[in-house]
Amino acid sequence: EEGNSNNGQQQQQQQRQWIKKIVDFRGVHMEIGDGQTSIRLVVSVAVFEKDVTLILHTSLSPAMPPRKSSSSGGGGSSSNPIDDDDYDNDGTMFMEKFEGIELNGFRLPYPNVWKKSRYLEFSYLDDGFAIARGAGGEPHFLLRGGV
Repeated sequence: EEGNSNNGQQQQQQQRQWIKKIVDFRGVHMEIGDGQTSIRLVVSVAVFEKDVTLILHTSLSPAMPPRKSSSSGGGGSSSNPIDDDDYDNDGTMFMEKFEGIELNGFRLPYPNVWKKSRYLEFSYLDDGFAIARGAGGEPHFLLRGGV
């Protein structure tokens, strides 16, 4: 039975090597630039053993979403249901908007459904480390440094 186990492991390893020749994920990183007004998400892969770089471009602008804990209906009147007291404004909330996609330096067309925006909240833990959370709460861990 041990021989069958070794053969199975060898087959799996050969399959992984074969798949790696088709698509080999190399890495991903996020670059925040232009005074924190843009984000580049850089994905590096090899496709059929040729290096490919895919870059997603987004823009950032300050945002003031409603407070999440506004269950009492807020402090606004019926004619103005939301007033300034109903907003969190601590400088960590941004609106991220998809701006484009690039493949090996060439801008590509993209579908209209991708032309969306989302809230992105930054929590700075220190000068070199931050956590960005999207509207769904998914974390993105960010390290400051050169790429």
